[in-house]
Amino acid sequence: MSASTSAATRLLEHNCRAIEAGTNLLKALANEKRLQILCLLAEKELSVTQINQQLALSQSALSQHLAILRRDELVDTRRESQTIYYSLRQ
Repeated sequence: MSASTSAATRLLEHNCRAIEAGTNLLKALANEKRLQILCLLAEKELSVTQINQQLALSQSALSQHLAILRRDELVDTRRESQTIYYSLRQ
């Protein structure tokens, strides 16, 4: 493999990763419940319990939505004892 082919392959792999990341981000934002979570967090940091009290979601569904938002780096978390707090990533 020549140097130019290797560089082209690396560029293609980079572009594919960027496309995948962009696709995941758009999927995360395309869900009404995740947008509601983000709107709540735009106002202030909230615990999982506080988020759950404001949305009509099961604990399991909320956890799945929060995992997607973490995966796509839209939210930050911090732990205080057994409580996990979420905030919008700056």
